[in-house]
Amino acid sequence: MKSDDPVPLAGDVIGNTAYSQRFVLKQLLNLANDTLKDETESKAFEENLCTLWDMTTEKDVALFLHQHNALNLIHFALPFGSTRIKEILFGIIGNMCCQKQIAADILKMDNLLRELFDSLKTDETTIIIQLLRLMTTCLCMAESDDLSVWMDLFIETEHSSVLYCYLECSADKELLTGALDHLNTICGYFNTDKYRAHFFNHFVKDKALQSLVTAFTEITQSHISDCEMHDLEMILVISLNIAINLVGFENSLVFYKDNIEDILTIINPTLNYYVNKLVDQKEIDTDLIDIVDTINAIVKMLKLSTTSEPEKFFNQSFKMWKTVCLLTESERNGSDFEEENVEEKHNLTLKLKASLGTLVCMYIAQCSEENLIKVSDSFGKYHEEMVMSLKDKELVTEVLKRVENYHTRLKETLHS
Repeated sequence: MKSDDPVPLAGDVIGNTAYSQRFVLKQLLNLANDTLKDETESKAFEENLCTLWDMTTEKDVALFLHQHNALNLIHFALPFGSTRIKEILFGIIGNMCCQKQIAADILKMDNLLRELFDSLKTDETTIIIQLLRLMTTCLCMAESDDLSVWMDLFIETEHSSVLYCYLECSADKELLTGALDHLNTICGYFNTDKYRAHFFNHFVKDKALQSLVTAFTEITQSHISDCEMHDLEMILVISLNIAINLVGFENSLVFYKDNIEDILTIINPTLNYYVNKLVDQKEIDTDLIDIVDTINAIVKMLKLSTTSEPEKFFNQSFKMWKTVCLLTESERNGSDFEEENVEEKHNLTLKLKASLGTLVCMYIAQCSEENLIKVSDSFGKYHEEMVMSLKDKELVTEVLKRVENYHTRLKETLHS
């Protein structure tokens, strides 16, 4: 409990917390007062609501509020609140919805749900941030049957258009991060067998990929100095995950024909970041295998190897592959890489080597003749070792055949 929090009397505490029932009930009564409009303009009212907002991170407080009809009272108070008061009230609902029962019950409150979605149309960034967090929390807490209700609401309110507008137009890092997290959550729960048709029809739109790229670029360029390492890595991972959900369907190559190359705006800086982390800082990230596998899938689906210059993703993946090879060799003699469990590290490096090898080999198999010439000198002496780690036998055949044909033509040229 903070020093300025209300001190509960004996028998006044909520559940297993040290918070006062009397204080919470007083705030709820304030929300129902006839003088509410005047109350919302007072500093004390705002400060008490902020205290209540902090308190609702406790499960017992959230359930106590729900037991005393807090959602209806908040809904009643919303029209009277300033931007700051609305932000706090939506924040309180968001905290309450961390409890499964409350997240389920809110779906029975049609008028409040309508208010939530209507409020997304505001220009006030702080309100949007809390609403996106609230909805993301509800999705994470939702039972399987409740997900269909959320999808119906998204379709009815044209939620994807609103969301893509935020991603494309906002310059606020916290809003963009929240919107990306929200979209990533939607992808996780609705790009499934049961909901895929609805997901495709509502969220896979021609401007979806461009909106994603715009938001990613805004965060990683304009706000890079404000990002902690964990936050930046989260943006890299969820952006790639959203991308694979948006392009991972039949005919995506045709659907996104006008902005296929835009996806490289996400792939290139992501690989550059992990080159620095792996090669320069000598740190192996356990997420890197999944990241490279996702990039492999995107590159394959959109045939990016056929048009991309080597510096877009080949150079980075090849550099990391060589570094992992050195790491594998140095495991026998000690290494300056971060120490981990020996067996765990060995398995990690083998998987990473295979994933990076797949990305490099896809490029070799499909790139233009001009680009093949550019990379052949660096790749040539490694190709046999690289293909040994590949499970895709068709890709192995393509690479070996392409390299053999290249060397054959080279010899013919030299002897002509």
